[in-house]
Amino acid sequence: MKKLSKTILSLVLIFSLIFVSSLTASAEVFCDHKTAQTADKSNGSFTYNITDDGIIIKSADEKLSGKVTIPSEIENNPVTQLGSFLFLNNTKITSVTLPETLKTIGSRAFEGCSALRSVIIPDSVTRIESEAFRGCTSLETVKLPSSLQSVEWGTFEGCTALNKIDMPESLSSLAAESFENTGIYNNKENWENGALYIGQFLYKTDGSVSGIFTVKEGTKHINI
Repeated sequence: MKKLSKTILSLVLIFSLIFVSSLTASAEVFCDHKTAQTADKSNGSFTYNITDDGIIIKSADEKLSGKVTIPSEIENNPVTQLGSFLFLNNTKITSVTLPETLKTIGSRAFEGCSALRSVIIPDSVTRIESEAFRGCTSLETVKLPSSLQSVEWGTFEGCTALNKIDMPESLSSLAAESFENTGIYNNKENWENGALYIGQFLYKTDGSVSGIFTVKEGTKHINI
């Protein structure tokens, strides 16, 4: 009986060791995979990160100037996101072409790009985060993508040359300060009876509005 008990105990110990070793090996493989997915890489022009959703471009070479084209893929992975602060205060780039794989433009990605005159935003973009183009004082026209749902806080604030913007039907909200101090906002001819309409939005009213106020026909959203 004692011999049988020792045999059973030995088998239990062997199986326990095998199980623990298996867990340890799995954990090491998982950690290696995770590291490969989160480690930053560089191709000279951009520092990027590979995720399950594609490439996030996290930073750009400060020497980039003139016309800049963001690649549609890196290492056979689609570029899906521009990280926050990507071109912050780059005063040398004049135009940016974005790939049709792109989904998100990060917060303050182009803030302070004072020489940026044009940017082509593809319809694949579903989110433009706060202050993305804030202070782009040379930016004159923008066509927002048809899939965009909202314009976040301060997105175009301070774009003093911005006099025209095409708004998609999909758009349902304009955040506060999103068009403050733009060419559109500062042009008094764009204000009707004390109200500023941007696309189908009633964006803001000034202090002259009082009593009964009639909203312009065709307005779908009131943003005040």
